[in-house]
Amino acid sequence: MSSLGPDFETSLDKELQKVWQEDVFPQPADPAQLARTIAVAVQQFDRKILWRNLREYVAGGILLIFFLSGALVPVRMVPVPWIGVVAVAFVLGYLWWKHRELKPLDPTADARAYKAALLARYDRQIQLLRSVRYWYFLPLYVWIVAATLASGLHRPARVSPLAHLISLAAALGFVTALYIWLARLNERHAVRRLAEAKEQANSLLSEQTNDD
Repeated sequence: MSSLGPDFETSLDKELQKVWQEDVFPQPADPAQLARTIAVAVQQFDRKILWRNLREYVAGGILLIFFLSGALVPVRMVPVPWIGVVAVAFVLGYLWWKHRELKPLDPTADARAYKAALLARYDRQIQLLRSVRYWYFLPLYVWIVAATLASGLHRPARVSPLAHLISLAAALGFVTALYIWLARLNERHAVRRLAEAKEQANSLLSEQTNDD
């Protein structure tokens, strides 16, 4: 699962810091200008998520075509492509399901409402990444394991059963280790980056909106 990139976080943080740094006098920031600034930040967030999801949909569509073409070939490994179809369809369906309720901003709302919308978007992505091992990597892992086992059913004549078993176990071990590493990378590194960006945005905006 791709996460929000550092370029997005940097541009968003700079925009919020600009508002904060320009408030050098004791009078509060202009509410209308502050609301517009936060609204732009929310729209930037939504665009980043939209493009991230579109990349996932395109990549998933290519995989679906690949798996479907393999499923239509009359060979003994037919179940494996169908497992891939189900896995990719589940990932894309879940991604769509989690973003289906994203509502556009109310143009009449104030800065506090826009701030709440921005932080809610951060929370949604953090929650999505925290469960990425289950809805993203696990379905694909099941397909990879199935493909590995299917290929392991055909032992070359020159390879002993023991060597073949060891090779198959090593392949499954590598796939499992890769799955665990990618899942933890997203759940820890990407979630931490998003949580830090959320806290920084919350801190900057709290001063401007006079939140407790």
